[in-house]
Amino acid sequence: MRHPATVWNDLAYAEEPLRRLRDEWKRHLSTGAGKRSENTVHKYLQDLDDFVRSLERHGLEPVLGSVTPDAVNLWIADQDERGNSPHSVAGRVISLKTFVCKYVPKTLELTNVDLLRKVPRPNPALRPRQVLTSAELDELLLAYDRDTFEDVRDRAMMATFAATGLRFDAVRTLAIDGYDRVTGAVRVHEKGDVERSARLSPKAQRFMREYLSRRSRTATTSQLWVTERGEPLSYWGGHMVLRRARQRSGIARLHAHLFRHGMAQHAADQGADIGTIQTLLGHKTASMARRYAGEALDRQGARLMVQYSPVG
Repeated sequence: MRHPATVWNDLAYAEEPLRRLRDEWKRHLSTGAGKRSENTVHKYLQDLDDFVRSLERHGLEPVLGSVTPDAVNLWIADQDERGNSPHSVAGRVISLKTFVCKYVPKTLELTNVDLLRKVPRPNPALRPRQVLTSAELDELLLAYDRDTFEDVRDRAMMATFAATGLRFDAVRTLAIDGYDRVTGAVRVHEKGDVERSARLSPKAQRFMREYLSRRSRTATTSQLWVTERGEPLSYWGGHMVLRRARQRSGIARLHAHLFRHGMAQHAADQGADIGTIQTLLGHKTASMARRYAGEALDRQGARLMVQYSPVG
């Protein structure tokens, strides 16, 4: 089912190839004031490419006019057959709606309406966010019991994740001149070219001091985390640190974002409001902070009921 002629600012736009528009969208996402992170751009384009392949599998022409609610339903059915989770499907549909709802009508002005306005924004039930318990965090840090450079560095890195709730690459790419050895303050480069501040806890500072005392004095990189030879720790090197952490601690579900979830839930359990949690994590919206805090906010709400109950 094609769109009525009235939705187009020019009927010819219905025949615009999606792959051409995809390349223009990539350029738009990668430059200017609205520049997105490399990972975000990759996900958006990957999801759009998957939709285009679905159109072709179903014998539909890969042009803008084929972007219809019926085509989206066929795409969702394809993903269900592949065994994709509801959250994965929802994320892909949201990517497509971002392209069709924002970029096509508002930036390119090819249409005067959202072509997918009849497709509701997916909102599957949120899964409980996993976190490390205090006992598991203690076990993790105690697992680094060898007097080696690798153990001292890896323990300091895990402590930094836990103390700040920063994203994986924000921690991995910390600059040594952005760390204050006296106060534990850190200048961080976050996704979306955002600069923000963080600060290590006293225990994390102690582990950091031990690491810095072992860090090669001949290292030429400005990156804080280095190999024993003084070379900057690469992206895959950072993931190897996490892999060793899982092996040493026995915590199979360990990943960098687990610390981020833990920061949000620990803050909520300590009574932090959603605005404070948003500030801690550096989220742009309170809704994302609420997702990270998860069940801890429910527990906080139950405590507040008793505190503010009119029954006394």
